Amino acid sequence: MDHYRSTASLASTLELSAPFRRETLFQEKDLFIAGLDDVNIYRIPALLATPSGVLLAFCEARERDDNDPLDLVLKRSLPVTKNLQGVNGVCWPNDRRWSPMQVVVPGKGEAHTNPCPLLDRTDGTVWLCCRRVEGGLARSLEVGYGALLMLSSTDNGATWSEPMDISDQVGDFLPGPGVGAQLRSGRLIVPGYDLHSAKVIYSDDHGRTWQAGQALRQPGNESQAVELTDGTLALDVRIAPGCRYVAFSRDGGETWFEEHRVEALPDPSCMAAIVRYSDASGGGRNRLLFSNPANPTSRTQLTVKLSYDEGKTWPIARTIHAGQAAYSSLAVLADGTIGLLYETGDVHPYERIRFARFSLEWLSEGRDRLQPEVLPLELPLEWDFRLDPTDIGLREEWFRQGGAGPWERIRVDAPWTEQGYQYHGVAWYRLRLTLPDQLWPEARLDLLFGAIDGYTQVFLDGIKIAEEKVSPRVMSHRPFFAPLPQPARSGQSCEVVVRVSKDAGRSGLWKPVCIVERT
Repeated sequence: MDHYRSTASLASTLELSAPFRRETLFQEKDLFIAGLDDVNIYRIPALLATPSGVLLAFCEARERDDNDPLDLVLKRSLPVTKNLQGVNGVCWPNDRRWSPMQVVVPGKGEAHTNPCPLLDRTDGTVWLCCRRVEGGLARSLEVGYGALLMLSSTDNGATWSEPMDISDQVGDFLPGPGVGAQLRSGRLIVPGYDLHSAKVIYSDDHGRTWQAGQALRQPGNESQAVELTDGTLALDVRIAPGCRYVAFSRDGGETWFEEHRVEALPDPSCMAAIVRYSDASGGGRNRLLFSNPANPTSRTQLTVKLSYDEGKTWPIARTIHAGQAAYSSLAVLADGTIGLLYETGDVHPYERIRFARFSLEWLSEGRDRLQPEVLPLELPLEWDFRLDPTDIGLREEWFRQGGAGPWERIRVDAPWTEQGYQYHGVAWYRLRLTLPDQLWPEARLDLLFGAIDGYTQVFLDGIKIAEEKVSPRVMSHRPFFAPLPQPARSGQSCEVVVRVSKDAGRSGLWKPVCIVERT
């Protein structure tokens, strides 16, 4: 049975490029269901997105209700590259396919708890921190009854190293649960807690050695960390029922200079999630995401909130599930959508772990959307801009130059591997475009390429309008079609962003030649 729900609609973007109607996305899928795969109950979700677009969904596979977990398990997801045509011609967003469950850390008669993955952006390594407990979860922090384990993956979670015990480096510590973080300095951070309160452990040598920071003054436990734009590390902490608690560090979690209650974030004493969605570099906007059961007395009303001032206020809030819900984990996907992995159910909140995917437009109910992030140029790629219809056997009068300005490279991602292919890199290009004064009702953009390979995605004013995996034998010297959203106003100024990639095993670089209107 496919436990899946999806809604999609075309809605006005209000004051943001009002002539266009944009697709708002909300999808859900049950990933782990109590009683399936010979597991009594699944708890403690953790969600991580890798640079290549792979999603990793971790949790505990438990033998009894809230007792010893047996294994730490994982499901992996790759994006589906084929669009599905929906009702009335609406192009539904790409779904994701999830792998069968795999055991990352087998229990072997012991309890493994609190999965806390994090990504080292320097080399793409995924680290997983967890706690092994001997004698049951009640002894999870007792000296001599457990070990803090660290393991790693260099292939997007397909395979994992043997666990490494780092207890002698950091002492007794329970990670997360949730996800870790990497600071701009390169420091790796795993938030969590000890017998006294919340704290972090950190590594400055890419996971080879670890140290423990100072614990907070306020008694607390499960925590999550996010770096603010001024370099301050913020630690969001679970305390007694009522609200959240936050602490701030100027030295990457070694010490804390301020800590206080956050009455604006009601909480029933439960794990919560906080991640950065975007920052203001390159003309973007500072955004933080937060999720928890937003009820001060019960684990219900799972809500995602959005802050534009680094967590001082949370003006955007939308309920994901009004009923029973508990732990959650957030991730920002490669296409700018938001992933949420959370515990939920009908009678109690631990019947299943569900994955939700939604857009910034859906979360903000049309009041906000993603702007392409501008990053420094890094790869010395040369691009050829020319229009030569004779190369593709099309008559010149079929094409009209749509007031296109020069292409600008705005972002370069590191080399990566996906589905067995090794890619040299991924580049994002932007084009400011003025649509023709007399625009046909079913107009579309044609991107004319030279020798091309790999994946391409096309965004119009921040919304993905086309995506395809191509090869030189199929697409070389042929147009790539990207239909315009309807209605689109003639003469409208807009912004086109193209994401392109180079496959090392094949000839040629991407060469965006011209962007035109096909009538």
